[in-house]
Amino acid sequence: MLLSGGYRDARAAACEGASVAAVRFRRAIGARRRDIVAQFLTEATVLSVLGGLLGGAAGLAVAVALPNLTDQRTIVSYPAAVLALGISALVGIVAGLGPANQAAALDPATALRYE
Repeated sequence: MLLSGGYRDARAAACEGASVAAVRFRRAIGARRRDIVAQFLTEATVLSVLGGLLGGAAGLAVAVALPNLTDQRTIVSYPAAVLALGISALVGIVAGLGPANQAAALDPATALRYE
């Protein structure tokens, strides 16, 4: 569930109309394929890491609040949190590869024709 949600969110963010228009413009003025791929992978990774940080903060908040509300004792594993953040970044990279390659394959000669 976590992986599919991260994949869907990163793919949706990478394929929005404004982003495609910006890529078309960048390709038309001479941006290289690797520049476009780097842009998309950076966006997807940042979004995934931010989501991982928000999820980690929510989990930490619950772990801190739970002992105050009930008699339940909680233990926070910081190495597990760091691992989860790394997995979140990896999901962003993997999810961004498809849209990044698709955007980088735009033909620079016809890129501005659709604006």
